[in-house]
Amino acid sequence: MSSAASKLILTMLIAVAMERDLLIEHTQSALANAKGKHLGRPSKTKTIQRSEIKQKLNAAKSVGLFQDAMVYLVQISSIF
Repeated sequence: MSSAASKLILTMLIAVAMERDLLIEHTQSALANAKGKHLGRPSKTKTIQRSEIKQKLNAAKSVGLFQDAMVYLVQISSIF
């Protein structure tokens, strides 16, 4: 490898490392600004609906997971 090529590769690696550090810094800054806020996807069910589902499952009054999911318009995996 010639010295010009090695300098180019080294410069590109340094640039990638600096970009990674900037990305991490911006992410941590945004997370610090979002303290106390809900992060992520919004829930499809309300708090009251989630408590009803838990009560049905705990009391074994549930007709079935599929029917419960249809009542609340969610996927079966959301009920677990």
